[in-house]
Amino acid sequence: MDYTEYTSIKNRFNGTPNLCDLFKLIAIETWKRIEFAYLKPGVKIYETTITQNLIFTINAYNDQYNLNIEIFEADDEKTNGNDFELIIKFPKEGIEYYAPIQAKKVYKNEKYTSMDHGNQIATLINYAADRNAIPFYLLYNFSPDVTHNSVNYPSPFELTGCTLIKAEHLFNNYYNQRTIYKRDGTTTLGWQIPNFENLNPIPSFPWHQIVCPDSAQSLLELLFAKDIAVGIDLNNIDKSKNNYGFFPLDSFKENKGWTSIKSLSAPSNKIDKINDEIYYRVEHDIDNISKAKNNIDKLKQESERNYPEFLPKSRIIISKG
Repeated sequence: MDYTEYTSIKNRFNGTPNLCDLFKLIAIETWKRIEFAYLKPGVKIYETTITQNLIFTINAYNDQYNLNIEIFEADDEKTNGNDFELIIKFPKEGIEYYAPIQAKKVYKNEKYTSMDHGNQIATLINYAADRNAIPFYLLYNFSPDVTHNSVNYPSPFELTGCTLIKAEHLFNNYYNQRTIYKRDGTTTLGWQIPNFENLNPIPSFPWHQIVCPDSAQSLLELLFAKDIAVGIDLNNIDKSKNNYGFFPLDSFKENKGWTSIKSLSAPSNKIDKINDEIYYRVEHDIDNISKAKNNIDKLKQESERNYPEFLPKSRIIISKG
């Protein structure tokens, strides 16, 4: 494994901390994490784990370098570990950009198998429509076939570790596009699961591009160029219209149901401590260790399969300037 590009971006970021390089660093790190997991026998990696690492990294670097980022966690315990909301504020222009995001990772077969979660994509699109926004899928990527000579990829290509794609594109081209024949002779529709090459390097794009623009107008032009938004007058927007995710500043300042990550603390509950001790003993019992690990793997796999609707767990708020 080659960490040259990762080290280069990290050194540059540490020298001049900024949002753009932070999101580049996370993308490259995500690519390398998945590469490590897929090349090492017996190592597993889950979408929820990648998302948790992403949130942790953003929070850690923000605390260290004061990058004007706020992170909130949902109070609702039913929320999903892969779902989050991104808000980018442009105070000087009096505008903010809002996007609900669902994360999916590429599997070893280079397909996004976990996209096939019933009507989850429809609930994401409906969630966004209720808020007059454009929903995205955040793709966690790795492909052994991509090299520095690959055409149309960013430089370095590991920036493709985190890419964004418009949810409607997946809905229109892959959701319920395959006919499934049942044993009783009837048919139903199912996902035509896309693979890495179907979605990368286009129509998806590296996720750092959405946080790099220093103005709302520049972000709008970027989204317009990628056929995600149309040309709108940012000087004349309100909350009631479909403005492709652009709103007057502080339209989403209401944080009821959310708790700042800075306010969270590990619970000191005796029952939890007892359960942790029991878990520890089971894990370290020679006769039961294999069974315990298998059960944990099954639970994690089930958690990735059973997300019936879009319920954001985290809210990331970035203030530009």
